[in-house]
Amino acid sequence: MEKKESAGKHDFLKDFDDLLISKRENAKKTNALLFFSAFVVLCSLLFMLVVYINSLGNVIVVSDKGEYLTRSNISTEKLTEVLIKNTCDIVTRKANSFDRLNYQTRIKDLALYVNPSDLNAIYLKYQTDKSYNDVIANGVVYACYLEEVKEIARMSDNRFRVMFTSILEVTGFHNIQFRIESDGEITAVTPEYPYNVTGYFFNKLEQSFSRIEEKQPI
Repeated sequence: MEKKESAGKHDFLKDFDDLLISKRENAKKTNALLFFSAFVVLCSLLFMLVVYINSLGNVIVVSDKGEYLTRSNISTEKLTEVLIKNTCDIVTRKANSFDRLNYQTRIKDLALYVNPSDLNAIYLKYQTDKSYNDVIANGVVYACYLEEVKEIARMSDNRFRVMFTSILEVTGFHNIQFRIESDGEITAVTPEYPYNVTGYFFNKLEQSFSRIEEKQPI
């Protein structure tokens, strides 16, 4: 009787051990399957990422002149255009906007944007027109803002011809408006904060003025 009970107990323990072993084997297989699945997903994501990165460099863009442009060329050309327009805006505002507090110092602020000869010509133009007398004696204010950059033409790698217009508003006893047409050559230089933040310098800058006549009511 005892032998039968011992045999039954032995068989029970053996079956229990087999069950534990089977569970462990199944757990190993499940973990291996999960690891393999995660590995496949990771490889798929890496493959998609590589394909995406490679495709960025293979995008073909054609300019309006029929020239093939790379992504880097597009970014560089756009940055150049923005910086040149910003330079035109800074120069036309500071050169032609003044009141009795800054009419003398404004030209000094443009020393790293415009060559000295053309800067002096701008200063003397307003002096000849007796604009500074009106500013000092009558509190007249000159305010200028960029209207439009009409042309940016590359002359060499770092040299461009630019043509732009500005609006000059003279307020005092009489409110008058002028349109300033500017023609210049601009060159890329090393930026020098805060004196030149755009990295462009006018080697040549000429301005011509025309009065904007008020439209008479009909």
